[in-house]
Amino acid sequence: MNAVLIAVVIMIVLCLCRLNVVISLFISALIGGWIAGLPFDKTITTFTENIMDGAEVALSYALLGGFAALISYSGITDYLVRKVILSIRAEETKVSRIKVKVLIIVSLLLLSIMSQNVIPVHIAFIPIVIPPLLS
Repeated sequence: MNAVLIAVVIMIVLCLCRLNVVISLFISALIGGWIAGLPFDKTITTFTENIMDGAEVALSYALLGGFAALISYSGITDYLVRKVILSIRAEETKVSRIKVKVLIIVSLLLLSIMSQNVIPVHIAFIPIVIPPLLS
């Protein structure tokens, strides 16, 4: 069997057993290296080199999430939502409420599609856009 597949399954099982993710990664990497026939020092070297590459990506996402939270806490999103609501000037009828809800859902759908392709904000748009709409 494939050593990588076995290591991933072991990691998933350990995580489902509520073991720390980093410890699960380490244990599954050691077992995967052993199954693949790698020497212990080569397994450790490969693990540490690749975990450093992943740390750079994780740090980027953490900074992006922090930036999104700062924008959300600044109040600018609440201001923009108020402006949009005032600009719609919808009447208080059932049909207009349905139209506004459909408009919001379609806008969120388009924003989520663009966040993956056009605007490089990925997951950060969720804490920026959704909480002001819920409040």
